[in-house]
Amino acid sequence: MWRKTHINYSFIFELAPTKELIYRDVFLICTTSMTAVVGIMFVHLFFFILIVCPFNIFYRSSRFRFLRMIRNIIPSPLYKV
Repeated sequence: MWRKTHINYSFIFELAPTKELIYRDVFLICTTSMTAVVGIMFVHLFFFILIVCPFNIFYRSSRFRFLRMIRNIIPSPLYKV
């Protein structure tokens, strides 16, 4: 759109013409950041599965007590005082 209307965006945004990002660089930056986000999401998913795991590993009673406490804390603003 900016080339069609002859707007000099590199002058407006004070960009050096030799240091502009091409579409490959932008795509590389986006994919790099998304791999970090997806990795963090898998770590959170692993910990959530570990917390709700019904088998008696990793302190089952403590995990279930934690889930009961969270179950009581989340709706607590909705209770009548």
